[in-house]
Amino acid sequence: MAAILGIPKTGDDFALQRGPDLLNRKSHFRQLATSVALPLPHGSVATDPNGLFKAVTSLKSETGRVIVKLDNGAGGVGNVILTSNKSDPLPGARDTRWVSWPSFDPEALWSEMTTASCKTLVVESYHLARSLFYLEYTIQDDASIAFVNSGSIRLRKSADRSERALIWTGLELPSDLEDEQLLAAQAHAYRFVALARDLGYRGMINIDAIFAQDGRLLFNEANGRWGGGSVLHNIAVRLLVPTFLGT
Repeated sequence: MAAILGIPKTGDDFALQRGPDLLNRKSHFRQLATSVALPLPHGSVATDPNGLFKAVTSLKSETGRVIVKLDNGAGGVGNVILTSNKSDPLPGARDTRWVSWPSFDPEALWSEMTTASCKTLVVESYHLARSLFYLEYTIQDDASIAFVNSGSIRLRKSADRSERALIWTGLELPSDLEDEQLLAAQAHAYRFVALARDLGYRGMINIDAIFAQDGRLLFNEANGRWGGGSVLHNIAVRLLVPTFLGT
């Protein structure tokens, strides 16, 4: 549409080659994040049932919980958490599933989760979170990077006890992080955003992360697009002041 209307847009060439897909796939995120030393949960990429079995087997003992993610899933809908202990629904997945490890069936899970257009799964050790939050940036046309906002993710249990996922109820801006935590998260996230800029991406980018119950900072994924907090942030800027996050 921009081209038809004659509106120049920096980053067109990158976008027309499906460049943003690099920033919206979970396997790509692990590859790119590792290159800039982001702290990640231990994990690996599986491209067949045997790889899924090996990944789950190697990761299950770290926390007793493993999360399996569809590469191109969104909003946690493509994720399943496997746990060796009975558990209430946990954040980040459509299903929290008790499993007896000796009876784990990789073929069945592979068939259930993969689709005709996506035959890649990401498997990670799952860490209980003290804080769930995101960081959002804008990569400007002149290649400068601007921090936009950070928010905390709000979830609640369903009244239906059979429901195996938590219900997303919105965001809180600013995030509930302490100043030291926010600065540490920003220092890491900036390196990833700078890499996205160097690849040619321009526009909004948001990164999801947690502070685990043991205090560790772990990054989960990134998305090269507007996020859930983008609209809320812009409303707050218009109704309040651009510096509303500091008050």
